[in-house]
Amino acid sequence: MNKLHRKQVELLWKHEKYKVMYYSQRQYLYIRTRLNEGLEDLAELKQILTTTYSMKPTQGSMRNSFEHMWGYFKKQATPEEKENFFSLCTEVLINDKEIKRFLYHLAQKYDVTYLKESTILLDEM
Repeated sequence: MNKLHRKQVELLWKHEKYKVMYYSQRQYLYIRTRLNEGLEDLAELKQILTTTYSMKPTQGSMRNSFEHMWGYFKKQATPEEKENFFSLCTEVLINDKEIKRFLYHLAQKYDVTYLKESTILLDEM
């Protein structure tokens, strides 16, 4: 296994993980399985991502992704932030961009580097 290629694959996955989850839980699980099997071909991962991003996300996949990201803040967020987040999530299709911007704001406020570097949030900035 080429360590450089593996590191590139892992870095790309780190940045794309929640965006994949947003589009398709099935694709998320597929990629995770491929990574566990030793995927080190960056071009292959990019092709899987391209396929994933051509899919139409469901309300469930969107909300699942948002709630996973929320998990980084749930212990430190204020009651108002919690209420705002879950209120926005009642209509993920309508509030999609606003939820992403709010999560990015929280990532900045609570200095969550992992999320600050996540493409799903960066795409909205």
